Amino acid sequence: MIEKKKTLTWEPYGYVPYGVEETTLFVGKGENLLSFDMDELQHDVETIIHICQDTDGTLRGYIDYDGEIPPYCVARVTIPAGKYEIYDTGEKQKNSTTGKMEPVMAQRKVPVDTENCVIELFGSFFPIEKATDSDDDSKETKED
Repeated sequence: MIEKKKTLTWEPYGYVPYGVEETTLFVGKGENLLSFDMDELQHDVETIIHICQDTDGTLRGYIDYDGEIPPYCVARVTIPAGKYEIYDTGEKQKNSTTGKMEPVMAQRKVPVDTENCVIELFGSFFPIEKATDSDDDSKETKED
């Protein structure tokens, strides 16, 4: 699960609903639902996603690397820098200095650990449902 923090702000419409399924984060509800694959968005540096709300209630996501909070931000998701592991490919290669056969090593990205991701919820300025035609949720989300 993703770590959650609530920032105490004026929230006339409460907090945006969200949910996590494997490495995908869902924010919003109904037709106003955004999804982000946190594994694909994880890079060599910390990645910040701002979820902002237009004046009609529509949610939009913006990727940021400096962490400054834009206007009408209802949530900020922080994905830590990616980690890599070294593994033996099973192949052998001749060392040019010693002439001995040595294993060939390679590097691969470790999948994102959603336990280390953080979502900060800010109060919603406009109703989330305002931009939707139905209240039918396509993914299960948490209401706060």
